[in-house]
Amino acid sequence: MTTLSSQDTSLRMLVSDVQLPGETREATFVVVIDLGRQSTQVTRQALTYAGLSLAVLSVAALLAHLSLGRLLRPLRDLQQATAETTTEDLSRRVEVESADTEVAELAVRYNDMLDRIEAGVREQRQFLDDAAHELRTPLTIVRGNAELLDTRDAEDVAASRRLILEEVDRMQRLVDDLLMLARSQRPDFLRPAGTDVTQLAVEAMDRITALGPRAWRLDVGAEGVVELDRQRVLQALVQLAANAVKFSGEGSTVELSTAWAPAGSGLGRLAEELGARPAPRYLVLGVSDRGIGIPRESRERVFDRFTRAENAAQTEGSGLGLPIVRVIAEAHGGAVGVESEEGVGSTFRIFLPDLGRPEEGGLEGDGRQAEHRDGVPQGVVSD
Repeated sequence: MTTLSSQDTSLRMLVSDVQLPGETREATFVVVIDLGRQSTQVTRQALTYAGLSLAVLSVAALLAHLSLGRLLRPLRDLQQATAETTTEDLSRRVEVESADTEVAELAVRYNDMLDRIEAGVREQRQFLDDAAHELRTPLTIVRGNAELLDTRDAEDVAASRRLILEEVDRMQRLVDDLLMLARSQRPDFLRPAGTDVTQLAVEAMDRITALGPRAWRLDVGAEGVVELDRQRVLQALVQLAANAVKFSGEGSTVELSTAWAPAGSGLGRLAEELGARPAPRYLVLGVSDRGIGIPRESRERVFDRFTRAENAAQTEGSGLGLPIVRVIAEAHGGAVGVESEEGVGSTFRIFLPDLGRPEEGGLEGDGRQAEHRDGVPQGVVSD
């Protein structure tokens, strides 16, 4: 074996004498390998491998950088958002394209937390603004009468005392209503329990017939048990009945009705359009009157705080009754709506979703109607 250099290359040569069996002749076996060419090929392959490895590593590093940047961007945005969020500005949010990672889920929960905090702060500010606005007038009246009070005049003292007490009572009612609205966002606002719908209607009727001399009617169209806060719902019904008494004439008909509305029915679709939670059926509690009605342009605003219909501007009230009814309905996952015609009357309906299994016969009820006049039952009639 020997190595030769020739024409800028290296040759590895193997020379061996051989003789085949049965042959007398001898031969020489020569093998030559071009080491330079093989070395060039090996070097080229090594460089190619190194280049490809470097390219793959570079692409992998770039993809890792982009992926990590995408994954960690919510953290950077979250850090910036927390730095920019103040008690005066709670509107900063973290943009999240998709919540498919734990970091993105953290950003989503941060946004939800800020939504709740902002809603609470907004409720507090609205409560303070509403209280300041509505309490200013009775306080001014009380102060004015106190300053002008002539202690030597017994009649003036008695009249001023009576007026001051009336204004204090008015402020008390106003504060109670405002506190009610403020507490509606608390998780313990409702205390739901299984409630018999028929018993609820009868109990509501017992309460509202004392509100005024009207021809009270009860239309029981729903039976069964539903999960709700009985006290809150009774409060809403009494408020609707009080409004019906306030805006209707003595002796006119005021009707309290109960009914089941399946999800696909007209009232069921109306409940969902008004914002009620989807449910197999809805308990519909209605209060109808034959009063002055509500102008068309005021119907969408009567459930706003301190907003009253134009034809009711001179009637005493704080403008918080219907907003209280709305928050009670919404706290149950339901909604409230009104159908009214000016000069004819109004029908207010509370839609409460029933997520339980409907009981047999509950969709139709027995159609009983009870009529009261001046709080005295007048009989039971059939549909």
